[in-house]
Amino acid sequence: MRVLCAYNVNMGALHRVTGEEISGLASRLPPSRSPPKVIASPRDFLAALLSHIKDGSGGELLVMDSETAKFTSRSFSWERRLGGNAGNMANVLASEGGVPR
Repeated sequence: MRVLCAYNVNMGALHRVTGEEISGLASRLPPSRSPPKVIASPRDFLAALLSHIKDGSGGELLVMDSETAKFTSRSFSWERRLGGNAGNMANVLASEGGVPR
């Protein structure tokens, strides 16, 4: 079998959030009042997270500074996964016995 996947590939970082984690963050870091358009602080991150949990929605927001990125990185244990269209197809092909050449 020969397949060429020529679409976007990205690396995702996933974490299943628990109520205890949210409570812990919220107790030491009160969230912003309204959901932000970009994440410029840990408070914005928490406000966006709570908004998406409340709405049952997902989203992508830019993290605007390195300190906030470091905060999110160390606040959770992340599982990294290959994603994007080509990444998803490559994962399925690999599980079906496809071998890259």
